[in-house]
Amino acid sequence: MTPAQRERELYRNRSRSRFIRASNWALGGLLAVTWAGETIDFRSIFSPQRMNNLQRFLREDLSPWPLRQNPESFSWGDWILSIWNQHGADGLLLTLCISLVSIALAGVFGWFVAPLGARNFMHQDPLHRTLQVETKNESVLLPWICQGVRLLQIFMRAIPEYVWAFLFLAMLGLGAWPAILALAIHNAGILGRLGAETIENLDSKSSRGLFQLGASRSQVVASSIFAQGLPRYILFLFYRWETCVREATVLGMIGILSLGYWIDDARVRQHYDEMLVLVLFGAILVLLGDLISHQVRKSIR
Repeated sequence: MTPAQRERELYRNRSRSRFIRASNWALGGLLAVTWAGETIDFRSIFSPQRMNNLQRFLREDLSPWPLRQNPESFSWGDWILSIWNQHGADGLLLTLCISLVSIALAGVFGWFVAPLGARNFMHQDPLHRTLQVETKNESVLLPWICQGVRLLQIFMRAIPEYVWAFLFLAMLGLGAWPAILALAIHNAGILGRLGAETIENLDSKSSRGLFQLGASRSQVVASSIFAQGLPRYILFLFYRWETCVREATVLGMIGILSLGYWIDDARVRQHYDEMLVLVLFGAILVLLGDLISHQVRKSIR
């Protein structure tokens, strides 16, 4: 049998899923209905008016105002430095501080409640140990505690950061703390779940050995589980920190004095040239956060 014949035979004998096929056809049908329907007019995006608006935005609105007023004495460096001194430096610093404090709070909370959400640990026979037997009360309460912690984590991460921020703005007023608490609560729910999943996938030989030697649950957590799971948890922590940097910028658009506040302020004043520079400042901060996170995760791996 030639390779081409063998390839055709493998293709004919491949495994097939009716559910996947039906899903693909349904998705294609929905896309066709959306394209043909009147809810979203895809052709309007290329209308002459939109093209004229795009050209005006690129040629006029994004052009620095001092350059349009006095091109001979304009300096790109002085203009960018003036925006940096006015709002950029303070906005970036506050954005960075918000992201660091919020991820620190979320990380500590998430890591310490992670064992309570791990099903294999909050079991009447934790990690399948064989030499100890739980009391009746423990065997009844532990699964309920585990389920309650997991439901709490779902609730914390189910509500978006923006909703948390609106609630805390109403309670605490303007300032950095509404953004910090909003990001901390949302990410604590995520990191708590990731920490529990990390514990459930650890090699449990050393932990079972400590149980068999008579160690308590808290002693096993402190001396074995935290030590084994910490490198993986730090990877998740830095990944979520990258998200906190971005979200701290966006939360400024609802009145919190981070970089996003000044971006929105420039948009309201229709100073799109200044807005673009502030957006680039935020992009640089996110890029630096990503590079730091990458290096830390690389060294841990």
